[in-house]
Amino acid sequence: MNYQMKILFVCTAFLFSQAIPAQIPCSSPVMGKASNQFSFDLYRQLSEKNGALFFSPFSIHSILDLTAEGARTQTLADMQQALHTKGIDNCIRNDNRDNLLRFNRGDEAGDSIYTANSIWLQKGLNAEPAFSSTANNYYSAGLRETDFIANAEGSRASINKWVEQITRERIKELIPADLIKPTTRMVLVNALWYKAPWAFPFRIENTSPDKFYTHGDTVMAPFMKNTLPANYMEDELAQMVELPYKSGKRSMLALLPVAGKEKEFEQSLTAASVEQRIAALKKQKVQVRLPKFKMETQFDLSTVLQNMGMSRAFSNNADFSGISQTTSLKISNVVHKAFIEVNENGTEAAAATAVLMVLTTSAHIDPVPVKIFNANRPFVFMIRDNETGIILFMGKMNKP
Repeated sequence: MNYQMKILFVCTAFLFSQAIPAQIPCSSPVMGKASNQFSFDLYRQLSEKNGALFFSPFSIHSILDLTAEGARTQTLADMQQALHTKGIDNCIRNDNRDNLLRFNRGDEAGDSIYTANSIWLQKGLNAEPAFSSTANNYYSAGLRETDFIANAEGSRASINKWVEQITRERIKELIPADLIKPTTRMVLVNALWYKAPWAFPFRIENTSPDKFYTHGDTVMAPFMKNTLPANYMEDELAQMVELPYKSGKRSMLALLPVAGKEKEFEQSLTAASVEQRIAALKKQKVQVRLPKFKMETQFDLSTVLQNMGMSRAFSNNADFSGISQTTSLKISNVVHKAFIEVNENGTEAAAATAVLMVLTTSAHIDPVPVKIFNANRPFVFMIRDNETGIILFMGKMNKP
């Protein structure tokens, strides 16, 4: 295994569209605020189920931004409401373009991040020129013809192979067997790959087994230990520590609820509350104890996104005429897979989301004292881009 920190993150295969630009001035990046609000809406939906939780809100949001480019009328309004992008369409579009350019600069102090988009279109289906132009100019997403009708399985294999290549083979079989059908007309894929070492690596010889207290249970887990100068804060509901990656461009934020106040913490967890805690961080000497962990997750986001207000986009009343004036389209499936491993040298993670678009039918679908951050019970973690404030990855460690 490569002991350098790797955060590999694929994300988001999706189906797509083009919206009329909202020509409003953009003085600063706004995608971070919208994406992070969406992150916690999605977290709340997904955390209702017990078990491992890890996903890429950035990837999911950016691919839904792209999809909204082709939505019209009430379908567009519903998607913008759920994505927190109403009235800032042009700013979101510019931010997506800028992030593609900024993230793909290459290795800096061992910190590499790369993201890419692709659109897979049914052979013979002519996408609207405005949609194609926006997809290319702002999302760097060129159109790739395939034949879902005559060769659904071959099309699926091609898309999955593209994802494997972008993610250095960390994500395989993004789109499961039989999910692409002859009625599929478009699939859009976003892949995000990240690799970076810790600024302050954990020494392997300091790792030792200890108890992790989970819901009504206790398990033994290998705990990493490090004492370092770190940004830290605590309040009546939680402790927060920032673990930076070597370049300083991105960090992992770990949030540990106060014992006995887990429910109150979860209820108060919002983008605004996290930003308030980030603003309160101060450099302190902190002893961090963090379990080594690995988790794999898979979600069908179709119902979740409908619960968040996008139901029309999945129905026969969907309006994606910004993609095609001659073919009536709706979203059929949204599937998300993710993987993360955290060890002494860093993190390796990968994730992918697939959204399939089909024909509409009649079917329904301080240095002293030392602060102690002992993550020996469930905690929330995020990997955050420090320049934009965007949460790239988010999860909850319930049981290592």
